[in-house]
Amino acid sequence: MLTYWGAAATMDGQGRILLPGDLRGKAKLEGEVMILGQIKYMDVWNRKAIDERVGSFQITDEKLKAISDRARRES
Repeated sequence: MLTYWGAAATMDGQGRILLPGDLRGKAKLEGEVMILGQIKYMDVWNRKAIDERVGSFQITDEKLKAISDRARRES
């Protein structure tokens, strides 16, 4: 859904990117946010939402292997 609301942006002189207001609204990016580095892109999350999601996540050996396998395929 967020891709639909995507917009072109440029960096300012200090390397910052201003996310358009309509995109911030759809993604609920109010208050504190977290930037998560992915392999080929970055995710920007509402801090409260990512804390709730990560708090319920249980990592298993199977999940670690899947992450490792994916990283190897994508590199």
